[in-house]
Amino acid sequence: MADGNGTFKLATREEVVERIKKEHDLTGADLTGIDLAGVKFTNLRMAGAQLTNANLANATFAGAEMKEVDLSGANLDSATLAGVNLQGAALPGAHLTSAKFTGVNLSDANLTGADLTGSRLMAVNVHGADFTDALTADSKAAAVDWQSAKVPPAELPATVPPPPPWVPAVILGGVLLLVFLLLRRRRA
Repeated sequence: MADGNGTFKLATREEVVERIKKEHDLTGADLTGIDLAGVKFTNLRMAGAQLTNANLANATFAGAEMKEVDLSGANLDSATLAGVNLQGAALPGAHLTSAKFTGVNLSDANLTGADLTGSRLMAVNVHGADFTDALTADSKAAAVDWQSAKVPPAELPATVPPPPPWVPAVILGGVLLLVFLLLRRRRA
């Protein structure tokens, strides 16, 4: 039900999934405390949504616009976030254990007290983000400029080493072999 501010409350998992299928828009939605474990949020508009204390364990967020979303205390354990804009998002106390971040914008986000234990952060923008009291044990990161964070984590995640220089050559060789075999098969 929408209020005068353009926000609306969805009370059940089924309502949320139906709205995702029909409209791809949860902008301003109040999803406080809903169990959305394992749900796929793909190419969705969710700016300003309230997901406080929601269960989003094993959920997938891909290409989602989540600017200024409130994920305070939310459970995102083992969630996958790829190509997501979380600029200015509130994640204090969020549970992000073993979460995977790839190409995520966390600029100006509040991750105070968030649990990122065992998480993987690849090509994540943390400019202006606050990681005060965030837990990062056993986490790994690559292409993350921790110096640009407002407050970096006390324990920086281990740096993921780049692949050996021969890996691209092996991949290219495999692709060329596949193309050769496909072309040969067509001629036969």
